[in-house]
Amino acid sequence: MIELDRLYNEDCLDLLPKIEDSSIDVVLTDPPFLYLKNQKLERPFDENRFFSEIKRILKDDGFLVFFGRGESFYRWNYIVSRMNLVFKEEVIWHKNKITSPVLPLGRCHETIAIWTKAKGKIRRCYIGYTEKKQDINSVIGDINRLRVVLNNPKELELAQMYLQTGEKVYSPDEKISKFKTSIQNTGSSSRVQNVLEQMRRGSLESSVMTVVKNSYKAIHPTEKPVRLLERLLCLVSDEGGWF
Repeated sequence: MIELDRLYNEDCLDLLPKIEDSSIDVVLTDPPFLYLKNQKLERPFDENRFFSEIKRILKDDGFLVFFGRGESFYRWNYIVSRMNLVFKEEVIWHKNKITSPVLPLGRCHETIAIWTKAKGKIRRCYIGYTEKKQDINSVIGDINRLRVVLNNPKELELAQMYLQTGEKVYSPDEKISKFKTSIQNTGSSSRVQNVLEQMRRGSLESSVMTVVKNSYKAIHPTEKPVRLLERLLCLVSDEGGWF
């Protein structure tokens, strides 16, 4: 059996059998996409055995998170679905710039699948305002909402109340969602309070994550930014988990 809190550098198909059953919280992996040419790390592997071993070592509420592209990505999703894992989410990594200028279509994203062995639940995660708000038009919209405060005594009072107490005040609203999956409030909150809340607590994580690709010299052409991995792990794990 392997030792926890230790880094191993070996073929994962040799390492996975050494891990105890139902002992891992998250497996986050970036397997070979099998489409790159003349790349020594891009080599075929026993896909069924690989995903079967991952299922074995995951806890019942554990997660499998994997990157992919093209045929291999959809094949892997089919393989794990046949193994009775439960699909939870699909995330898009937006790189904010195209991978190669010579391609006929500027590719600027990768796809990520999130599955659980049986009972895993996605966590609510919040991203800092300046990290999430990378669209200048969205920031301008928030500034315009805050300008309303200067000309509206009622909004100014609500803003001051939120900054002092951290609690939002809701106004009466007759329209309440009939869908059980919706978050139902008895009213609507001030738009200014909503903006201040985003600035204070951050914005709820979304299924499209914009993280700039590493700019330093890479060892492999599909290296992933550390910050992207942190945001993915936040969705599927708690502090102290085993990955």
